[in-house]
Amino acid sequence: MAIYNPDPELLEAQIDSIKQQDYESWTCYVGIDGDDRNTYQLVKQLVGDDPRFEIHHFESNVGFYRNFERILGLVDARASWFALADQDDKWDHDKIASLLNLLTIRGAVAASGQARLTTSDGRILGVTTRRLVPLSSLILDNQITGCLSIFDRSVLAVALPFPSPTDVAYHDHWLGVCAAATGEIAISVVNYQDYTQHASNVIGEASGGKLFERCCALYRGRKFRHILSYVAEHRWGWRNSMAQELIRRVPSVGSDRSVAALAKTNARIPASATILAAGVRGDLPALRAAALLGGLWRFDLSGFLALQKAQRRPQCKGAAPRGLLWRYWNLERYESKSEQ
Repeated sequence: MAIYNPDPELLEAQIDSIKQQDYESWTCYVGIDGDDRNTYQLVKQLVGDDPRFEIHHFESNVGFYRNFERILGLVDARASWFALADQDDKWDHDKIASLLNLLTIRGAVAASGQARLTTSDGRILGVTTRRLVPLSSLILDNQITGCLSIFDRSVLAVALPFPSPTDVAYHDHWLGVCAAATGEIAISVVNYQDYTQHASNVIGEASGGKLFERCCALYRGRKFRHILSYVAEHRWGWRNSMAQELIRRVPSVGSDRSVAALAKTNARIPASATILAAGVRGDLPALRAAALLGGLWRFDLSGFLALQKAQRRPQCKGAAPRGLLWRYWNLERYESKSEQ
């Protein structure tokens, strides 16, 4: 459980729900992100004398991505599974037992349930709709929410250390693709917890109108070219670097052409086709597909312009744009052959 500036009432409800699990043989590693004596005292008070909780008060504030990484590094080598807990949710008493049973029966490396989307005062807004998708689609749009899932210990052997993040890198997204690259993921349609939605959510549930609102808030006041540059560097860049790192750690994944296309920096057409195919299948919301396509082409255009600057010769100064694109396309073909 990663903790930062928690709501005391929500944290108390979450810790109590973990204490009351039907499955009782667990250790909860609590990681407080940064020097916060008040939060440390609050956690100690809520945990009480329950020996199954280990409280780690880290002096440095590293953000949720790196905080989950260092907490996962504490997991006992003898543990056969691990789960992630947010500081503001509330688990049903049978969550761990049910997901562990699903993990075992299916021989899976990760298992996820669904959740009731609730307000801080318990009002139900809806439910999640997590589902199985191909690995390439999972890289493009995460379906494995950390607080809903349980993972086999083997996933950590691939996932740690986490790759360098961008502004929109998420720990559970990386864990999900690592799980999908190494084994089966099982997803249940049963709700096993409350997934609290409030203004302080790091991520929350983004769908439909809320996804549009989030995009508007993120990009408000920026010029279009700046928006594309941000999407290219952080949103498309995260997926591109994640695919590259996944292939480096699990080489067999490179045989999947769709994943390989997402990992390259010079495969505009195959990567675009992969994004469009995911959108057509319904694996990727249309707004996100459009944003990633824009980021992909902006990312690639930046590389194209840098290439032209580095390779420009006097006789090419007056070349038509069509000639420059032809040279770049041929360079891409040459680099692709070299990689093979």
